[in-house]
Amino acid sequence: MLASITTASGQLRLPEPATAPAAPRAGDEFTELPAPGDTASADADLSLTPAQRPVGGEPPGIVRLASPAPIALADEPAGMVRMSSPPAMLHDGFFFLSTHRSPQTARDGLRFCPVVTRYDNCGPFCGSSFDELRSQIVPGIPVCIYVHGSFVDMASACKESVETWRWLKNAGCGQQMQMIYVYWPSYKPLRLTVQCDVNQLGRQAARNGFYLADLINCLPVDCPICLMGHSHGTRVIASGLHLLSGGSVQGMQHLSARSNGRRIRAVFVASALDHDWLNPGHKYDRALCGVECLLNMKNSRDKALKVYPLRLPLIARRAAGQYGFSNKDRYRMGYNGCKIYEYDATDIVGREHLWPYYFSSPQLGMVVRNYVYFSDASAGHTATTSTQPLMISEQSDLVTHQ
Repeated sequence: MLASITTASGQLRLPEPATAPAAPRAGDEFTELPAPGDTASADADLSLTPAQRPVGGEPPGIVRLASPAPIALADEPAGMVRMSSPPAMLHDGFFFLSTHRSPQTARDGLRFCPVVTRYDNCGPFCGSSFDELRSQIVPGIPVCIYVHGSFVDMASACKESVETWRWLKNAGCGQQMQMIYVYWPSYKPLRLTVQCDVNQLGRQAARNGFYLADLINCLPVDCPICLMGHSHGTRVIASGLHLLSGGSVQGMQHLSARSNGRRIRAVFVASALDHDWLNPGHKYDRALCGVECLLNMKNSRDKALKVYPLRLPLIARRAAGQYGFSNKDRYRMGYNGCKIYEYDATDIVGREHLWPYYFSSPQLGMVVRNYVYFSDASAGHTATTSTQPLMISEQSDLVTHQ
């Protein structure tokens, strides 16, 4: 008994499986295979398609039929393509990554041991893992990694991380972005030996640059990355970028982390970094080699940065976050000096140094917008190493139409 399937081209009858080959019947569209040694039949077999030709080792009388073409359903529009698996969903929130379990002293070596929690929109922090972080990062969508400064405890970091995420989301005007807040052990109570504490925390910030390089190395290569830091957080970033370009920090190199053509932009806010440390031959002279551009947000009235040169040793230079990079610095940097853009936030922030005074300003959010979202590239203004993203004064039309 024959089973039949009605298709658009007519009725096709298929034989039911049998234990022994049956003689062909009228109307059955099978191709007779040549008998062994039958030359004439073998020549005729050359006209068969590869899918119809017999496979060696199969008994006579068995014909391999070509796979049927997929049948379009009547209710599917023409040109519709079915996806084999749904795309990754963008996480509506951010990840909070702590390096407090990673060794912080030279005698303990270097070992990246991140502790990760997750913040969901309108919800509390919940437990997570580094594997979940890696699986939730959607390739192709920009990732903003924010690094805080010194004297920040865990409770303050958790609160400020939520406000930072909302600040960046509001500046995005509906664009997509993924954020990772990096918390490094930077808290010390203020005391009379604050100069020594600042020096120690500066060295610890540089050490955490190794762990930042590890984190960057674990992200998808096609994710544009914005590295944003405040105060000593910029030293973490400068150290990490220096390592990614093959430099050494505290006498050590990172053997596995490399920038490898990643799209990286950096934002320094109230940077507690000597203004000449990016110059050739200085501490982080390779930091700008792997970045498209750097936004340095300076404040000449910053009360904390005014005493920055007074730390030990007393020959310390002024901070890049106070007056910016000098013309001599840019000249010595050469080509890398053209990657730097400086924005004066003095009139907005005044004498304050703390991070909340920056993320509470929507105007400053619009200043950093294109560094975080890479939106100038989507608008047809792809940034190169010699051009800067559109700034607030240049993107008014762009903001109006989005």
